[in-house]
Amino acid sequence: MSPKIQTTATSVRSGSPAKRYSGLLTNLFPILNAEELSCAYRLWEIVGLSSDDREFERNRVALRFKVSSDVKGPAEVLREGARLFLAIPEGYKEPEATYSLMPYVASLKPLEKRGMVDFSSPDLSNQLLARRFLQSALTDKLRQENELWQPKAGRPFYFKEPANADDSSRRVNIFDGFSFRVVYVEGVGYCVLIDCSTRYVSTQPWPEYIPFEKRWDFLRHDPGVTGKGEQKTTHCVYRFGHQWYEILVQTIGKENIAETLFIPPETNQPISVYDYTIGRWGDILPNWCATIKRDWTAITYVTWKGGTARHGAAHLCFPVLKTSDLDRMGLGNLHREYSIKSPQTRLNAITRFVNRWMKGTKLGEHTVVIENKPLCIERRIFSIPALEFGGGKLLDISSTPERLRHYPKDRLRILQDPKGGFWGSDPLQEQWALVPRDIKDTIWPAFKQDLKNGISRFYGTDYQYEPKPIWYDDFGDGLGHQAKTIDEAIEKKTRERLERPSGYCLAILTANADPELPAYLTSKLSQTTPPLHVACIHLDSFTQFYIPDPGGDGWHLDTSHPDIGRAKGYIRNVAVKLLLLNNRWPFVFIDRETRLPNTLFIGFDVLNAVAGFTFVGNGGRICFFVPTDSEEKESISGRKVKTIIKDHIVQLPEAYGWSPQSVVLVRDGRLYEGELKGFQQAMNDLRIRIKTACAVEIPKRSALGVRFFDETRNNAGRIRIRNPRLGCWFRLNEDEVVICTTGWPFTIQGTSMPLTIRKKWGTVDVTQLGEYMFDLAQLAWTAPDRPARYPLVIRYTDMRLEAIAATFDEEETEFGPEDAVENGFKAEAE
Repeated sequence: MSPKIQTTATSVRSGSPAKRYSGLLTNLFPILNAEELSCAYRLWEIVGLSSDDREFERNRVALRFKVSSDVKGPAEVLREGARLFLAIPEGYKEPEATYSLMPYVASLKPLEKRGMVDFSSPDLSNQLLARRFLQSALTDKLRQENELWQPKAGRPFYFKEPANADDSSRRVNIFDGFSFRVVYVEGVGYCVLIDCSTRYVSTQPWPEYIPFEKRWDFLRHDPGVTGKGEQKTTHCVYRFGHQWYEILVQTIGKENIAETLFIPPETNQPISVYDYTIGRWGDILPNWCATIKRDWTAITYVTWKGGTARHGAAHLCFPVLKTSDLDRMGLGNLHREYSIKSPQTRLNAITRFVNRWMKGTKLGEHTVVIENKPLCIERRIFSIPALEFGGGKLLDISSTPERLRHYPKDRLRILQDPKGGFWGSDPLQEQWALVPRDIKDTIWPAFKQDLKNGISRFYGTDYQYEPKPIWYDDFGDGLGHQAKTIDEAIEKKTRERLERPSGYCLAILTANADPELPAYLTSKLSQTTPPLHVACIHLDSFTQFYIPDPGGDGWHLDTSHPDIGRAKGYIRNVAVKLLLLNNRWPFVFIDRETRLPNTLFIGFDVLNAVAGFTFVGNGGRICFFVPTDSEEKESISGRKVKTIIKDHIVQLPEAYGWSPQSVVLVRDGRLYEGELKGFQQAMNDLRIRIKTACAVEIPKRSALGVRFFDETRNNAGRIRIRNPRLGCWFRLNEDEVVICTTGWPFTIQGTSMPLTIRKKWGTVDVTQLGEYMFDLAQLAWTAPDRPARYPLVIRYTDMRLEAIAATFDEEETEFGPEDAVENGFKAEAE
């Protein structure tokens, strides 16, 4: 079956004068002289590392990293059958004979064999080395630029001059930068893929940013941080003279930097941190180090988790800030102003960086020649699948392309149409609401009625949402106190009705709710017998929109509020959230026989040692989630993958009256080798039922990906760069395709970020897989009027996993916070 593709696009956007499409630009810059480049390399056979081991992928990356650090150059692991080899370009020092891995030791046996990278060959092994060596050459070039800094290997490069340098009163330095990687594009060759990046760093050094009495709070052993008892550290930029890099602060020294001695490897002689810093830079000490003082606090730090501890000065550490830190500081507008870039601004910045900083890169004797302009590709577009709603209402814009601009609003309009609504209208199970007693007679009745009306719009007036309240009293601070308060309220309701509440529950949390309380409620209550499935919302998200009635008889939604649109949108989203919690779906595909022919999609991910599998079939009519524990934090054994997938496929005919003939496994992030083997074994066991199967992975949001920029030219000759149209796609090579799931007619802030689909196994064409993922992204159930970047199998998995696998401090829920226990002992002593 071939994908439904439009190879040309007709402008259906409103406005004049008429627009003529010039092309679809990308953030790819071709390397023009690849056939002239060459690079010789040496080989070592790797002994003690097996590709069949479940830890192979992790150990492969670790070995490559350790060798690269030792030889100060690129290294890559190659496979030839069951044998493994390490390749390093000639001209670098030899690696160590052995490297410690988990739980093995890898030995490197030097070979006489030499190799030569052919940069014009599409061979996959050749591509691996070519990309690695080109990436290293470009990185080395940028590391020599004094105006740039890099947090650590593999991370973006940033300008040392802040983007907001003109603001003399700034509290945050905003560093603009760029990340890049070398990719191979079929029909084009090697290209540099590049995108913008932004880093927020405090203008205050660590001792000034964090009060002295709180510094140990940032370093203490705190099981509540990750749920695994990992150490909480502070992330800083260390400005060691002209050399900047990111660190993790480990300990605070008891002595100052003039008294703290260490032995640097280059001299093997003891020296103080103060003397070493001054001596390293001498007369070229930059301004921020010129006032270095002997009594500054000493610290130890590492540059990566598990790395060797080093000594430094606390006043040379500048905390790295997240967007949540900016919000806490009242500076959330900085993120919107500097990080969220329009398509025109982003493309211009990328092009300038390539032409200013990447030109002149050397690979051996040759200069790497990079195209001045971004790659322009043919505009190809997947058609939007037709959708079926409740009451048999349909949305099909394929025959009326002028309706495309109304597509987002049409999805929501039909959902709220009395003759439409959610697909399917089976009665809901028992509904509950955890409500603060303080709002029992004020906001709650009005909010409940508005929520009831919102659900009726989606689910029809035949069903009336009447949740049974579970009142809880105001709880104090700390997860332990709050969890106990909620548990006591549920136990009280159990005693009143002689039966534990079960079914589905909306939990309204007060402003002082511990950040980990939602994780506790959704995880723990879903595991009780009988289970109570919880969706959490926060009281302060909607209280400002409600006011008392003039007569004092109740409260109501303030329709004159300046943000009333946001208030109504919030109530609508809560209604959708509750219906999804009850496993009710807004819309499904009509054309399930040709668009998704008898295909079962299985999305999965692992979060905090909990794996979640979402099964979607029959055009979205079948959707269910299966959680299971995992031995690993970020992966799951092939044995469990095989068991879960095989068992649930076998049950489909009896449970749903539907049998798939093909299966697509979709991994959120990296698909580990053991996971793939488990899936392959399941498909082999089901080969009589399943005719075709394949597996894909979708890189995480943080991964650098291809972007599209829609270039249009009006009759006056003016060029405008905008976001691409929904459904645009580009095939990178036989294993990768890029699809636009967030383009026009949806309105988004900044630049659209297409999705990369990477085929890992199977015979289905990667373009067809791209269309499958595009179709599944149109099942935007959580926000029907907004775009969904990820396909449903990934988005639904994330939503359910975050509800049951988010971390919280189990000890605190049982015993309360440490200070409460200590205060109790003090009170008894007194």
